Amino acid sequence: MTSQKNKKQHLRPTTIYDRKQLGEGTTFLPGKKDPSVAHLINHILKNGYVILPSLFTKAQVDAANAELARLQSLNDSGPAVKGGRNPFEGFNTSRIYALADKSRIFDCFPIHETILKLNDYFLEPNYLLTSWQTVDVGPGSKRQEMHNDDGLIHLPRRRPLMGIGTMVALDDFTASNGATTLIPGSHLWSDDQQPTREAMVPAIMPSGSVVYFLNTVWHGGGENTSDKTRRSFTIQYCQPWIRTTENMTVATGWEKLDEIPKRLLGLLGFSTHDFMGYVDGRSPRAGVEMRKERLIEWGLERERERKKKTAQPLPIDRFAITGYSDTPKDMPKVYLLDYVAGNVRSLVNGIEKVGYTIEWIKSPEDIEKADKLILPGVGHFGHCMTQFSKAGYLPAIRKHIESGKPFMSICVGLQVLFEGSSESPSVAGLGFIKGHLDRFNDSSKSVPHIGWNSANTDDKQVYGLRPSSKYYYVHSYKVPYVKGELEAQGWTVATARYGDEEFVGAVAKGNILATQFHPEKSGVAGLRVLKAFLDGKQDSGVAGLKAVQEGLTRRVIACLDVRTNDQGDLVVTKGDQYDVREKGEGGNVRNLGKPVEMARNYYEQGADEVTFLNITSFRDCPLADLPMLEILRRTSETVFVPLTIGGGVRDTTDTDGTKVSALQIATMYFKSGADKVSIGSDAVTAAEEYYGAGKRLSGKTAIEQISQAYGNQAVVVSVDPKRVYVSNASETKHNTITTTFPGPNGESVCWYACTIKGGRETRDIDVVELTQAVEAMGAGEILLNCIDQDGTNSGFDFGLINQVKGAVKIPVIASSGAGNPGHFEEVFDQTSTDAALGAGMFHRGEYTVKDVKEFLEAKGLMVRRFESEI
Repeated sequence: MTSQKNKKQHLRPTTIYDRKQLGEGTTFLPGKKDPSVAHLINHILKNGYVILPSLFTKAQVDAANAELARLQSLNDSGPAVKGGRNPFEGFNTSRIYALADKSRIFDCFPIHETILKLNDYFLEPNYLLTSWQTVDVGPGSKRQEMHNDDGLIHLPRRRPLMGIGTMVALDDFTASNGATTLIPGSHLWSDDQQPTREAMVPAIMPSGSVVYFLNTVWHGGGENTSDKTRRSFTIQYCQPWIRTTENMTVATGWEKLDEIPKRLLGLLGFSTHDFMGYVDGRSPRAGVEMRKERLIEWGLERERERKKKTAQPLPIDRFAITGYSDTPKDMPKVYLLDYVAGNVRSLVNGIEKVGYTIEWIKSPEDIEKADKLILPGVGHFGHCMTQFSKAGYLPAIRKHIESGKPFMSICVGLQVLFEGSSESPSVAGLGFIKGHLDRFNDSSKSVPHIGWNSANTDDKQVYGLRPSSKYYYVHSYKVPYVKGELEAQGWTVATARYGDEEFVGAVAKGNILATQFHPEKSGVAGLRVLKAFLDGKQDSGVAGLKAVQEGLTRRVIACLDVRTNDQGDLVVTKGDQYDVREKGEGGNVRNLGKPVEMARNYYEQGADEVTFLNITSFRDCPLADLPMLEILRRTSETVFVPLTIGGGVRDTTDTDGTKVSALQIATMYFKSGADKVSIGSDAVTAAEEYYGAGKRLSGKTAIEQISQAYGNQAVVVSVDPKRVYVSNASETKHNTITTTFPGPNGESVCWYACTIKGGRETRDIDVVELTQAVEAMGAGEILLNCIDQDGTNSGFDFGLINQVKGAVKIPVIASSGAGNPGHFEEVFDQTSTDAALGAGMFHRGEYTVKDVKEFLEAKGLMVRRFESEI
């Protein structure tokens, strides 16, 4: 409130008559007009922006670029450091938020004298810094949508000036590398005038320069058609009155947040509005949790220093407190080449878990400085080699390997070391190893080969590989093993067997280690391999360990249905035939626990995979579902087995009207830590269109687009069928079975109708038709639910499972009905399912994953044993 006495002390007039009007677009209260910037102010009043050439020195720019390179090598520099999460951020654009919190190197940029003098004229006293982030526009980045920076404030033009935007060039801005484009004079426009691409002018300027603009100016990032990344800061300021009267987020104790109702937390500011109010690119609630972790680390660091002085061991287990590995900030470094190879977040987490930190390879020149280089891989042989070739990496990779520096490659990274693959007959591999890959024979087994298998080395001790361990594989193409061939070339070989085919699981020679399996997803056994490679201990291992039985183990998967409860918190729940509300008065959503904690518990019990099904995503756009993305990020830091996420993977429209494809959403999930995405209702719609088009593929479905980009092993289709009983098979056109579950009138014949929208709507397509259609589109796995069995705890529907297994070649996961360990033995005995999934029996604490595995092992079934020591 302002008294009459204080009113006289105001630095600015406050009446509407004192406001300056700029055309039909902008009004503001002019402040002090410093003579040294008067000519710049006049230019801005006319055009809406001005370029300030070479405002910062080369030394300042070089120091900023060096510091940003350091931050980009870290795993905790924010959720968009490896690329944006939506089209506006830019999927090929790297951003680091909260720069004021990350380094003091950048402090000179927001407070440059010229910028502040301009702000003093256009903004009112005590204006604020509202956004400060990096914008690294990568090669191939598309043009950003045209926008105003005040577009989220819904006021008609002519409207008050809300703020100022600046773009600080840390590289030269050119017409070809994505320079910011602006429309001169658009700050004068009324709402009736709409922008066009033709009117946009690129802000071409050398590094160290700044483009300064009013936030009513239409602008957007340009398209980067060059082969280099264009780096910049965006620094934005806002009027001092764009804030709450009382700073509720600072006034509220973080230790009390769990006690406060969700709705009240939102009112206090622990929420976002159209991305306004974020913390380091995350929701404020996630930002608080991140800050708690850092405060714990700070306290532990002080405790370490104190203990060093007394030469006593640290008595605090940070892993137990926070769920994060206790690694010092001066960890040794390994270089990682990311060519958009699916989930690399888990590999980063695994590397940091064993005591190393990551430096990202961003250009062929970066490889020259790499002491240790890791090449991750998920996807297609030809795509991988093409990406390397286009980016100019092939000569640099060859040079690194030939120099004798340590080199590790994973999955398709192993495959490209060979001469070629039948997956891409016209594409040559690197040729470091003689031999070719071919596809697994699917006449008697599922393909892809997905699950836990051996890596036997005939008692040779190689990089921590153990004959008693199992490792996680996911691939359709393999290097056939012929005894003596690779050994004659000097390679040590680890082998595995799938059905009647023996193949190469890993090879090692000199400075090279290549694994077909994923060490970062292979639990402690895989982390042991990563650590041995990074430590340079090629001959590490334990002699005399008994080899386990060859072949795939029986996979036991823990599934967590995640949804928002009535208080607005994301919780794990479980339904009875898909009804997740408690019976009786109130009917609240069942709250069985917190997703991250439960996932970690299941991992430590020996779960072979963890699946999250976000069962509210068919109603809410995933781009606004930041808590679910944060759950994936946090889970992947402590859970080193495959993670699947389902819910909302479809073409959609974000809350701001932006069109977002299913592939872009899947990319968000992969970058957040997922290994596979699960598609449900949209798969049914796609299958109906497939049959309606005469079984012709469109190339536009989510399944096709994601599998083409990341490989079919990355796409799971979740099927929700229910029984439809008939007197005999001739009554229906659909595929029927004789069931052991009689119908209401004693019927013994049924077909399985597929449903959408969480089982609420039934479609005229049966489970055989659906699964065969999605297999043709490129799905790599079927998650086979059964509405009739869901929540009954009475066992799986063997007839349904066998019908689907007989219809497709891809792996099938049996789901719905598990109530005790015996049900898992029965489904593996009575069907040829590739895996079995449990939920409620685990969530309620009736049985653990370990209980199930021990029961299966006692019955003679092969399972993966959990290992706790690296």
